[in-house]
Amino acid sequence: MTEGARRRWPAALALAAVVAIGFMLPSGPKPEGWEAAVVRLVRRAPGSRGWLVSGWLAVLGSPGAVIAATAGLVGGLVGSGRLALAKRAFLAVALGAGGAELAKHVIDRRIDPQLVLGYPSGHTAGATAVGVTALLVLAPVLDSRSVRWVLCLAALAAGAAVGLAMVSLGSHYPADVLGGLGWGFCVPWLVFAGSRGRVTVNTAPPEPALAAAARPPCSPATAATIDSPNPVPAPERDRSARQNRSKT
Repeated sequence: MTEGARRRWPAALALAAVVAIGFMLPSGPKPEGWEAAVVRLVRRAPGSRGWLVSGWLAVLGSPGAVIAATAGLVGGLVGSGRLALAKRAFLAVALGAGGAELAKHVIDRRIDPQLVLGYPSGHTAGATAVGVTALLVLAPVLDSRSVRWVLCLAALAAGAAVGLAMVSLGSHYPADVLGGLGWGFCVPWLVFAGSRGRVTVNTAPPEPALAAAARPPCSPATAATIDSPNPVPAPERDRSARQNRSKT
């Protein structure tokens, strides 16, 4: 099994589980069971401070915010000459955000009294996909594994905050948010799993011409000493010369 396949199959299995769970969730005008308990805990009355905060958080996962964040990320990569990485990042967000909206029509879970499509949450998937994609773009230059884990948790936390805001506003049920988190995480991981994003360091010795150009200016005698394969310190050179003269 290749390295790309080993990195893909866990995300592929997780994404398949996200879709399978969606087919098993009940539709209905009101949440039931554990979803009803979570809704009672986080829902806020319209016009309250919590409701206003939820509205601002929900904007972070809106199509406009996702498009703007993607344009900035892809534009920066194109401007730095990393076209292949820019294409991969665009595809990761497009499938992570737009793919969730398409998956709603396949899974067909209906929620709310209007029985609108709910699973997975597109806002949650979009916000999560942007964060995870940004992490995967930066991962090759991050030497610390702890830093990568912190950024991964931050991306998931941002997506979860958007999802809880959607539940607070009454736009989604809790299971929709979990589905959006799973979709927004797994899809970018699948897109980047086969990429070779490792950073390599050139450890070969420099060319003689480059080494000479990089050397600071010095006297001819010092330069001859530096270029010598086995330079002899000046005191030992002088002592050896005096001994040779005494012998003659």
